[in-house]
Amino acid sequence: FAMDDGNNDNHRMYVIKADDPNNPMGSWGPSIRLYTEDPVDYWMIDGTPMEYHGQLYFIWSGWPDVGVGAPQNLYIALM
Repeated sequence: FAMDDGNNDNHRMYVIKADDPNNPMGSWGPSIRLYTEDPVDYWMIDGTPMEYHGQLYFIWSGWPDVGVGAPQNLYIALM
Protein backbone atom coordinates (compact mmCIF):
# COMPACT_ATOMS: atom_id res chain seq x y z
CA PHE A 1 0.00 0.00 0.00
CA ALA A 2 1.07 3.63 -0.39
CA MET A 3 1.21 6.22 2.38
CA ASP A 4 2.90 9.43 3.38
CA ASP A 5 3.39 11.52 6.51
CA GLY A 6 0.87 14.17 5.45
CA ASN A 7 3.26 15.60 2.85
CA ASN A 8 2.53 14.18 -0.62
CA ASP A 9 6.23 14.55 -1.53
CA ASN A 10 6.88 11.65 0.87
CA HIS A 11 4.49 9.16 -0.78
CA ARG A 12 6.14 5.71 -0.75
CA MET A 13 5.15 2.02 -0.86
CA TYR A 14 4.86 -0.11 2.28
CA VAL A 15 3.92 -3.69 3.15
CA ILE A 16 2.30 -5.23 6.21
CA LYS A 17 2.09 -8.86 7.28
CA ALA A 18 -0.66 -10.59 9.22
CA ASP A 19 0.54 -11.97 12.54
CA ASP A 20 -1.44 -15.13 11.77
CA PRO A 21 -1.34 -16.02 8.04
CA ASN A 22 -4.57 -18.02 8.48
CA ASN A 23 -6.51 -15.09 9.96
CA PRO A 24 -6.50 -11.97 7.76
CA MET A 25 -9.01 -10.33 10.13
CA GLY A 26 -6.61 -10.65 13.07
CA SER A 27 -3.75 -8.38 14.09
CA TRP A 28 -1.06 -7.14 11.71
CA GLY A 29 2.59 -6.24 12.18
CA PRO A 30 4.03 -2.77 11.67
CA SER A 31 4.30 -1.27 8.19
CA ILE A 32 7.64 -1.76 6.44
CA ARG A 33 8.79 0.59 3.70
CA LEU A 34 9.80 -0.94 0.35
CA TYR A 35 13.16 0.05 -1.08
CA THR A 36 14.75 -0.71 -4.44
CA GLU A 37 18.47 -1.14 -5.10
CA ASP A 38 18.29 1.97 -7.27
CA PRO A 39 19.85 5.03 -5.57
CA VAL A 40 16.85 7.13 -6.64
CA ASP A 41 14.27 7.57 -3.87
CA TYR A 42 11.18 7.24 -6.08
CA TRP A 43 7.81 8.80 -5.28
CA MET A 44 5.68 5.63 -5.42
CA ILE A 45 2.00 4.61 -5.62
CA ASP A 46 -0.10 1.71 -6.91
CA GLY A 47 2.55 -0.99 -6.57
CA THR A 48 1.95 -4.62 -7.37
CA PRO A 49 4.10 -7.77 -7.44
CA MET A 50 4.32 -9.78 -10.65
CA GLU A 51 5.80 -13.21 -11.36
CA TYR A 52 7.28 -13.82 -14.81
CA HIS A 53 9.11 -17.05 -15.73
CA GLY A 54 9.52 -17.92 -12.06
CA GLN A 55 11.04 -14.53 -11.13
CA LEU A 56 9.30 -11.96 -8.92
CA TYR A 57 9.14 -8.28 -9.90
CA PHE A 58 7.59 -5.19 -8.31
CA ILE A 59 5.87 -2.66 -10.58
CA TRP A 60 4.77 0.80 -9.46
CA SER A 61 3.75 4.21 -10.73
CA GLY A 62 5.84 7.20 -9.74
CA TRP A 63 8.29 9.99 -10.40
CA PRO A 64 12.08 9.82 -10.08
CA ASP A 65 12.05 13.28 -8.46
CA VAL A 66 9.43 14.74 -6.16
CA GLY A 67 7.26 17.59 -7.37
CA VAL A 68 8.53 17.65 -10.94
CA GLY A 69 5.00 17.95 -12.32
CA ALA A 70 5.95 15.64 -15.18
CA PRO A 71 3.86 12.65 -16.27
CA GLN A 72 4.14 9.65 -14.00
CA ASN A 73 6.12 6.64 -15.19
CA LEU A 74 5.80 2.92 -14.60
CA TYR A 75 8.84 1.32 -12.97
CA ILE A 76 9.80 -2.32 -12.51
CA ALA A 77 12.30 -3.78 -10.05
CA LEU A 78 13.59 -7.32 -9.67
CA MET A 79 12.70 -8.81 -6.30
